[in-house]
Amino acid sequence: MTEPRNLVSDAATLVERGLDTKTAEVLALAAFRALFADGIRMPLKMKDVIDMELVARDNNVFLNMNQVLLHAPELVIWRFTFTYQGHPVIEYGRGVKDGMKIHFPRLCVLLMAIWRDKRKTARAKARSDAARDRQLANPPMPHPNVPKGEDTSA
Repeated sequence: MTEPRNLVSDAATLVERGLDTKTAEVLALAAFRALFADGIRMPLKMKDVIDMELVARDNNVFLNMNQVLLHAPELVIWRFTFTYQGHPVIEYGRGVKDGMKIHFPRLCVLLMAIWRDKRKTARAKARSDAARDRQLANPPMPHPNVPKGEDTSA
């Protein structure tokens, strides 16, 4: 007969392993496909506020904007400023002409920085993947002077 599995140690192993984003994505996709095999289409409409639809099919999510409506409230007391490296990119609220101001040169700098960092990350990932592949393709050889049965880890 086979021994019964120790469920407590199996649960402890799962807790120690943790949950990364890839595993969470796979689990969410499996649950979504089980609930909505043909996908889902949800119109989002509110008069003078929003007119769009959300379509989720397989592992693709589409946000279709049928009409662009933006009626943000005019702020009298508050002023919000989104900055990048201490320089304003978008200002909204009290004292801003027409309610909102976009600093296009700073926005371009921000978008270029995001693009540059994304490329840098992709290059670093490609280099680490190539190094890992080289390591797997060429495993380290034991030293020729050490007999095969002798332990070299000490």
